[in-house]
Amino acid sequence: REQLVQNIDDGILREGAKAVIEGAARGNQGMHQRAIAACAMALDQNPETEQWLDWMFTPEGGGLPGVIVGGIDRDGVGAEAAPGYALSWGVNIGSVADWLADYPGYEKHSIYRDYPQFKATFTAGWNIGILGYSSPNVGDTGSTGSTGLVAASPESIIRGYRYLGDPMIALAAYHANSQSAEGLGRDIFDADPDRIGRETAALAERVTGNPFEGGHNMAGYGLASVEYGWGKGGTGMWMYYGRNGGHGHLDRLNIDVYYRGLCMMPDLGYPEYATSWPQRNYFTNNTISHNTVIVDQLPQAVNWVGHPELFCQFANFGAVRVDSREVYAGVQRYQRTAAFVRVGEGQGYVVDFFRIKGGKDHLYVLHGPPGEVTTEGLELTAQEGGSYAGADV
Repeated sequence: REQLVQNIDDGILREGAKAVIEGAARGNQGMHQRAIAACAMALDQNPETEQWLDWMFTPEGGGLPGVIVGGIDRDGVGAEAAPGYALSWGVNIGSVADWLADYPGYEKHSIYRDYPQFKATFTAGWNIGILGYSSPNVGDTGSTGSTGLVAASPESIIRGYRYLGDPMIALAAYHANSQSAEGLGRDIFDADPDRIGRETAALAERVTGNPFEGGHNMAGYGLASVEYGWGKGGTGMWMYYGRNGGHGHLDRLNIDVYYRGLCMMPDLGYPEYATSWPQRNYFTNNTISHNTVIVDQLPQAVNWVGHPELFCQFANFGAVRVDSREVYAGVQRYQRTAAFVRVGEGQGYVVDFFRIKGGKDHLYVLHGPPGEVTTEGLELTAQEGGSYAGADV
């Protein structure tokens, strides 16, 4: 037995920590920090355990202070565009936070104690979701027309309540769990395994209605939505104005409309290779494949976030206006105003105003769902073969 333990300590834990520290084993933010924390606590021997845990918080090591304070925005989203990647920062670092909180042998650093802004990561995926059932397919996330929430499982959200006691986090987990507290936070190793579930149920009983219903504006991440109803019976629209680099597409001011569980103007999402190859460079990642405007036949420049100028939602009307002139050099205005008008239960339409000052050629791009297209008042010219880039392309 002693030889087996020694072999695991030397061949897995010490070798694993060495690979992380030397840079041979690295992943997206949070992954290598999580790996070395697991090695440190499994080894449970000082000075190595303390040294490895210290490494996570040094600038030349895991750099967690800089990642949490400077890399994760005020909405709790990591510095990438695609929800699948950006939200993984909080999920992986959240595991480290949990382990540090539960590990009695180390008190020098505590993510929950020392970085209160980390709390936003627990509900970030839930807040990005539209109508409580789908995350927008921004950048390298999802696939064409796909629906479903990213990084918003009830089990993941409720951890924030376990360690921080914030009632809104518990309510988010409750609604993500199909408006039920059954099984939330259950831990067979606790003296009272169902305590968190009972507390969550009590909190939900004191709240009238669904506090998450309706649209919202996440100005840190760059996503605004106008939403009516809840679940797949609801309808609404969203506009993305966040980073268009870092697993993002060149899609500033891209919009989509949700209706009865369908994406009516679907983004391509992540259907192809995340590498440099012609189909991705010229179309999938390019501005031409998104519901926005191309200036002078050029793709947008990479930029962090647009400038929200208006957000409102009333009983039957909501609107979003954002300017993002930085994505095109020499353009003084690149502003979109999208207004959603509700005309009945689960029904509505969008009025879209795109104002541009600068450039000589403005191409309004709109992609719809599969099916036959009909038009009124338009004289369309059929193109034989090829693509929009030309009959021979």
